[in-house]
Amino acid sequence: MQKPGDILQALPQVLPLPEPLALEQPQPAGPGKVDGKAKPGAPSPRVVLPVDDLKPLYDSAVACKECQVELAAAQANLKDEQAKTAALSRERDDALRAAKGGSALRRVSRAAKWFLIGAAAGAVAAKVAR
Repeated sequence: MQKPGDILQALPQVLPLPEPLALEQPQPAGPGKVDGKAKPGAPSPRVVLPVDDLKPLYDSAVACKECQVELAAAQANLKDEQAKTAALSRERDDALRAAKGGSALRRVSRAAKWFLIGAAAGAVAAKVAR
């Protein structure tokens, strides 16, 4: 939609106004086109804005600004909540790891230590029993 007429036709679907906007074509002083194209310096079309449309346009612009502010606040809150969730997830993972007895390497080394202590105690008991 690049042409002003197309935009004016589609505008009521996006922004309902009491009176439709009109496109006013100024009358050129001489021949206005060269090879089917507008001459450089030829007056461009103007949009006629009825007075009844001013208040709805202003209200729409104010509502748009309010929505932009609310959106920015919501996005900031979302980032804060994502950071909190990530911190809580890390804390939960650390707590689960600690409840299991630490990392897998830590648990294996602890088990190996007790296995060696048990083997040494068994060897000592076997020597004493002979």
